[in-house]
Amino acid sequence: MTKAPGAAILPAWAPDASRLAFVDETGTVNLADARTGAVTRVFGPLFAPGRPAFSKDGRTLAIAALRPNAKRFREGASQVLTIDLVTGATTYREIMPDRSLATRGVDGPVWSPDGKLFAFVVDGLLWIRQVDATGAPTGPARQLTDEPTDAPSFAGDSRTISYLVGGELRLTTVDGHSGRSYVVPLRWRAGKPSGRTVIHAGRMCGTDFPTQYGKTSTSWWMATGSSRSHHTSRDDRRSAGSTPRTPRSRPD
Repeated sequence: MTKAPGAAILPAWAPDASRLAFVDETGTVNLADARTGAVTRVFGPLFAPGRPAFSKDGRTLAIAALRPNAKRFREGASQVLTIDLVTGATTYREIMPDRSLATRGVDGPVWSPDGKLFAFVVDGLLWIRQVDATGAPTGPARQLTDEPTDAPSFAGDSRTISYLVGGELRLTTVDGHSGRSYVVPLRWRAGKPSGRTVIHAGRMCGTDFPTQYGKTSTSWWMATGSSRSHHTSRDDRRSAGSTPRTPRSRPD
């Protein structure tokens, strides 16, 4: 949908599906118009922010962001940054008193569809907290899981939350009922090729580059339009995946 030269990551749909919030490779938060693809810068750049989350009315974005406490480097705490998309006002808030969000990324805050709850990960565990329409907390945080938790997501009923545990999809409820595993019925398998294909080289090109010990290694390619075969010189075979040889001693 976007045509910007850089990467677009961590997308999130607005409740009415008219816009898509995302983060670009610089850490800048952007909005993309779903109909035209036009991109508007919202805020940033930030240092490795998380996935944006929309409020129920679509007016506010909440995002995990590092709030630095020094200008010389990135020391600080991962807090919830809320952005008013109408006025541009921004606010940093602690997710819990004297606590920091987990790895930002996809660990929340995730806004429930009814706009009343944040789900998030702190110290590897899943928590929820009541919030108002602007993302300000209206109640204490409550722990839901006691197992390593990642990537929470609300169901449409705002009561069921899915999350990952070691690559396994699990479900729990906002009432704190024990998590249960959910098997995703994925039946697709990659096809196995049969037969043999012979590729004839039509041209050859290569590049010489210095190795770690100052010698020169040659990499060259055989190309036939759409097919390529990569080869390396004998001194560089180790990096190409062949059986490791005894390393040479480093010259003085």
